[in-house]
Amino acid sequence: MTRRIDLENRELKVFKESLLALQTALGGLLAGSIAAFWISVLTAYYWTVMLYPMIISVRGAINGILSGRLSTGLHLKLVSPKLRGNTQYFHAILAALFTTTMFMSILGGFIIFLLSHMFYGVEVYLLLVIVSVAVVSQYATTLITEPLTSFFSFMLYRRGLDPDVVTYPISSTMTDIIATFMYILTLLSIRGGYTWILLLLTVVFISTTIYIAFIFKRDRDYMEVIRETTLTICIVSLLSSIGGVFLSRVRGIIEEKPGIVVVYPALIDTIGDIGASFGSICTTRIILGLIELKIKGVVKLLWEILLITSAAFIMFVLYSILSYVTGGGFLSILAIILTFLLVAPIVIVFSFVMAIVTFRLGLNPDDFVIPLETTFTDTMLTVILSSILYMMIG
Repeated sequence: MTRRIDLENRELKVFKESLLALQTALGGLLAGSIAAFWISVLTAYYWTVMLYPMIISVRGAINGILSGRLSTGLHLKLVSPKLRGNTQYFHAILAALFTTTMFMSILGGFIIFLLSHMFYGVEVYLLLVIVSVAVVSQYATTLITEPLTSFFSFMLYRRGLDPDVVTYPISSTMTDIIATFMYILTLLSIRGGYTWILLLLTVVFISTTIYIAFIFKRDRDYMEVIRETTLTICIVSLLSSIGGVFLSRVRGIIEEKPGIVVVYPALIDTIGDIGASFGSICTTRIILGLIELKIKGVVKLLWEILLITSAAFIMFVLYSILSYVTGGGFLSILAIILTFLLVAPIVIVFSFVMAIVTFRLGLNPDDFVIPLETTFTDTMLTVILSSILYMMIG
């Protein structure tokens, strides 16, 4: 009887924490509102639309690595729940992710330029502009979000909440808001004729990254994160660029129906949070030896999956209504719900498989599961939502 009560309490706890964490994705509406308010800036060129999903996905990937490392580190006592006087491991993670941000921004900006040049004939001289926009918006976001993500993770951990469930969902929403604001700010700088400031900041940020790399070059944890995230960086950049291409194809629909832009960051936040929370649970339990390294191991987590996805579905229904109210049209309700039903099951399976594969290969799942899952999810949601909108409205 006692065991049954404990199980019910655990199930209720997972649902409540998931719903609480997913509610923070409502903050994504602020990110979407910023983008919608400056819709003329966001949709000024095809490349500005194309780059936006990558900005969100790259930040999600970096934040996913940090969230995963912090969650597991707190459980294993590798990280102390405090900002000052923390462990060398904690500082090495932060340093590695600054380096990773720079590499990913340059690579991502270059990919977007190539795709823009291929599909829309963007001129070569814009290469430096696009790369600078990617670097400045991403690096400036990192300077703010890494300390904030750490702070929230430590605070929630001290209050007894499971960092595997709540860290990424809460921090990802905050990251989307800041990343969107920084992205719009960089685009406004270009419109105002201050491109030279972006180029100058790019040089400053690259120099700072080189200095960080020099300081930590002999740190084992720093080098491990850099080594293991290199492949992740390439995959994230490629996947998010696909989403950007599809979104640019519905540029006209976005301009006419700003309600879709308002909820877009919240949509990718919430659907990504499902996989991120589940993936973080999987990685921690695999490391602790609590579930088998086989696909059937997911059976033991079916009820938790149902609880997490149920909480997410509630949020998607809310987003669909908000999209309609803010000018997305009645068809946006159907498009958003249908997108959730198509993407959610695939995300769950993908997260679990990634946890198993990376662990079997002797890699740290925290460097792969959340960043790849969130990017895969962002891309899938963007591609499917854009396709549905194109078929219904375009």
